[in-house]
Formats: sequence, structure tokens, C-alpha cells
Amino acid sequence: MQSTLKKAISIAALTLFSLSFFSCKKNDVDELQEAQYCLNKTSDANARSCVSKIASMGTPSAYKLMCASVFISKGFGSVSSFASALDQITNPSSGSGCSGTDCSGSLNAMNIMNFGTDTAAADDAVNYCTKAQVVAYAQMSSMFSIGTLMKIALGSAAPTGTNLDAAASAMPDAAIGAIVNATYAASCSDLSNASDETKKYCSQMQVALQNSDGSNSGVGSFLKGCLTNPVPPCPQ
Repeated sequence: MQSTLKKAISIAALTLFSLSFFSCKKNDVDELQEAQYCLNKTSDANARSCVSKIASMGTPSAYKLMCASVFISKGFGSVSSFASALDQITNPSSGSGCSGTDCSGSLNAMNIMNFGTDTAAADDAVNYCTKAQVVAYAQMSSMFSIGTLMKIALGSAAPTGTNLDAAASAMPDAAIGAIVNATYAASCSDLSNASDETKKYCSQMQVALQNSDGSNSGVGSFLKGCLTNPVPPCPQ
């Protein structure tokens, strides 16, 4: 599961900063290009203000930029920033993640890929990125949203394997299930032309949906069990 997370995030990062607006109306294109130019030049703190003019458009192109603005505002403003975070998953620096036989790669990824304790940003990311109608965006926002919930549960504890397991177990079932249900609906309805990584990610979510009662609480509880103890039928 760890390799799937890393590849999906890499794909999303590459597309997040390569946007086009060919299908938009001319006046919309002007505002979208202005918003993108602003995002390219602004500091992290001002990123969200760059998309204020396009917030009411309600188009996939607008939501792509709004999705990007959330990540930029939280310090993920370039492909290189994602690459650095991905390196931390495999080779965490001292105190930034777990390593060794007691470490779950998936939990370590969640510990790195998050918005700290900013649940509002996580919620916005899921909302905007799923509406952007780009599968990689929806997947990435779900990972960061779950990671944010785990970061809150971890608190000030060191990110050891034992503490990450405990944090994952403490995450709210219903909130995790809601993220999975929303991401599955946005990403997995048509996999005929999907990438292998998308198919794997959808398969992992489908396992949680099929082996629970389908409710948010049931799905979340099953997924948490897979994160802390990934035995069949959990994805391997």
C-alpha cells in the first residue's frame, strides 16, 4: 500500500501544477489565468486569496486551482516539495517518522502527508479536489485528509511504530469512512482508462467497502484495522 500511496501522490503532484483551461469561456479563462499567475508568484500565506475571484465559478477548472491553493497554502507549493515529503516516507529524518520492523509504511506516509492539525484545510482539499474531476487530485486529498486526522490523534507523541498504530486506532471511524466513500465515488466509477495506481487505490478502498456494512463508521473501522494490522482481506 505504501508504494501505491507514493506513486499516486507523485502523479497528482505533477498534474497539480500543470493546468490548462481550453474548455472554459473566454472571460472565465482570463480570471483563471490571473488566479494561476497569482498562485505561481504568491507566498504560501496568500495562496487562498488568489482564488477568491473564481470561487463562485463552480467549474472543474476553477476547482483545480482551488485544490492547488490549499496545498500551496500549507507549504506544498511545487513538485519538489512533494518529492521531499515522499523521501521522508522511505527515509524519515530523526524524529519525523518511524523506521524498522515495527513501522507501517502506510502509517508513516500518513504521518508525513498531512496538513498538521488544520482540519478545515483538509476538508477544503477533499471538497475542491474531488470536484476538480481529476482522479489523482481526489486520491491525494483523501490521503492528506486521513493523515491530518492521524496527526491530531498522535498529538505530541513521537512518531514511533507503536504510537502511530495507537494514533490510527484513535482516529474517528465515521470521518475516515466519509473520506473513503467520497473518494471512491469521485475516483472509481469508471476505471476503463484508469492508471494502474488508480486501480490499485480503488481496489484498496473497495475492500473496505465490501468487508463492512458500508456505513461511514463501518468503512472507517475496517480501514483503520487494515492500517494497523494489514492481514487478508486487507490489501497487501
